[in-house]
Amino acid sequence: MKLHSGAYDTLITKSVDEALASTDLVSATNDVDAAEAAEQYSRLIAVVVNRAIAALPENVRVSAGAELINALIDHLSEGTSKSKAANDAIANQANPRVLLSLLSATPTGEKVVVSQPKTALAQTALLTNAPGEPTLVGQLVSELLSADGVDI
Repeated sequence: MKLHSGAYDTLITKSVDEALASTDLVSATNDVDAAEAAEQYSRLIAVVVNRAIAALPENVRVSAGAELINALIDHLSEGTSKSKAANDAIANQANPRVLLSLLSATPTGEKVVVSQPKTALAQTALLTNAPGEPTLVGQLVSELLSADGVDI
């Protein structure tokens, strides 16, 4: 790992520590603040888990990734309430699914279909209006159709 001059907000992992030891640049560090510990640690775990799942063979990535996540949740819950951790585990490890919407049926019992935004709701995205990319207006319209209300 090579670190470049600039501002950082990252935990000093073993690889970062080794990079710091081998650079001539002057570093500024701080202790992890207790109020920010959960956020700092969860960002690191997200990167590590993402890398581990991405490295799995594509033909087993979904099921093996779900198995890995459930094992990690079980391990993390050893010091906490087991029943709460069981509720955080992926429900169907062999065939994990993602909830996309939850809507009332029409009076005739038909399902209401709402088009999904092109960018995931749980992720941030920079909308540049570049050709072939989702537009800001298109994304807003697709999100507004499923909103309970809008605060301006």
